[in-house]
Amino acid sequence: MQDTNRMQLARLARIGEVMALLGALGVGGFSLGTWFDQGMLVAALTSGLPKTPVPEGGTLLAAYGLSLVPAALFVVAMLQAWRLFALLRAGQIFVPAVPVALSWLGLWAAASAVAGMLVRTALGLVLTANGPPGTRALVIGIGSNEIASLVMALLLFIFALVMREAIALEEDSRGIV
Repeated sequence: MQDTNRMQLARLARIGEVMALLGALGVGGFSLGTWFDQGMLVAALTSGLPKTPVPEGGTLLAAYGLSLVPAALFVVAMLQAWRLFALLRAGQIFVPAVPVALSWLGLWAAASAVAGMLVRTALGLVLTANGPPGTRALVIGIGSNEIASLVMALLLFIFALVMREAIALEEDSRGIV
């Protein structure tokens, strides 16, 4: 790889590292911090649900626990992305760790998409289960975030396969010289 490209890769990977860490800290901090602001927590949990009664006690705790699942998956994905960016910044491009990291990122993206759909449905059920008749809700939805996460997962799995092939070709070319 040319020096100019290596420097550009290192610079972009450093930006990626910072963004991944800020994303993990931001989402993790917000998700944990909402517990201490009950108004913000209730607003976040009930957004998108029609006529949702204000959750209390065990219902609030169950809903909060459910809401942590996608947040936790996001934090883990950002930490995995941070590790991948660190490898790339160090110039470790054609090493077996890169396709492994890409595959893990694909897995976390797919898990995040599925969790987003399932948690939204579960939150609707939990938050409206104790409500009077006519206020209970079954929320089923697939949003653009879930579709984008699934597409990203497929791209990451494909890039992992491409990198495995590139590593094999690079090893073959080293053996010829």
